[in-house]
Amino acid sequence: MKEYVKKINDSTYTVTSFTAMHGLKIAQKLTKIISAIEVRDQGINFSSAVDKLIDLDSDLSLTLELLSQALADGVVIERENFNKIFDDKLGELLELLIFIVEVNFKDFFYTAQAQGSKITQAQVAA
Repeated sequence: MKEYVKKINDSTYTVTSFTAMHGLKIAQKLTKIISAIEVRDQGINFSSAVDKLIDLDSDLSLTLELLSQALADGVVIERENFNKIFDDKLGELLELLIFIVEVNFKDFFYTAQAQGSKITQAQVAA
């Protein structure tokens, strides 16, 4: 597992990549979201994927699962401290989620696209 650091405004976020099994479990959930978004010629639009995640994840379970390997200024992000960390920082949350999806799943979805997977060939509903 690798660690990635991203500075967003005044906060430093450290993201540890998921193990293969954990990542695959999350990828299975994300495919339902990715398949419902626009796929551009150059690949997956991860910003749209995260926007769709926010729309569909009403109980925040998948969002919290994505954040489970992330630290905000050295503090583990959990349901209990979520508000404290992200109050008045929803833009940072969105940027962090996009970063987490890119770090952990970029190769998965690009490979699926290259192989002609149904995941990446879904049509966007009008």
